[in-house]
Amino acid sequence: MPPKKGYHLSEETRNKISAALKGHKHSLETRNKISAAHKPHKLSEETKAKISDSLKGHKHTEGTKRKMSESLNAFLNSEAGETRKKRQSEVMTGKRWKLSEEKKKKLSEIHKGYHPSDSTIEAIVKSKNRVGRKVIIDGVEYKSMKKAAEALGIDYSRMVGYCRYKRDEFYELTGHHIDWVEKK
Repeated sequence: MPPKKGYHLSEETRNKISAALKGHKHSLETRNKISAAHKPHKLSEETKAKISDSLKGHKHTEGTKRKMSESLNAFLNSEAGETRKKRQSEVMTGKRWKLSEEKKKKLSEIHKGYHPSDSTIEAIVKSKNRVGRKVIIDGVEYKSMKKAAEALGIDYSRMVGYCRYKRDEFYELTGHHIDWVEKK
């Protein structure tokens, strides 16, 4: 029986309880009950539809948006956030998982005789030659939003969002003024 809420057990009592429970194993039936209690409850389609309908049109307040933004920024700037960014970078650049020689041979065989269409080649060339949107912040012109984000120490995806939708909020948060963004 769990102790009363707010009631502190003495060290001696805690040791006695610990000793009594040492080596105690739950039966298979009990383990199944515990497992079932921890599994998420499946919602019916009707319930899902009701929840969806109730949330449609819901808008977060500016204060809530600011709190969510601060929370995300705090996480991304924390050690855990840095670890996540590093791991994602490794995955995207192929440093995290190396292909075995066997896998490389299989892929090579699959792609032998493959010739991309002219439109595919054109799209690849176009994407490699792509230049970002120019942006002017505080009178300084940057070749792209990415360069501006790096120079100002701001997350790139946030920079894009601010440039597109929230220029006033950007000024309030950073003290920098977005003067102009190149249209595409």
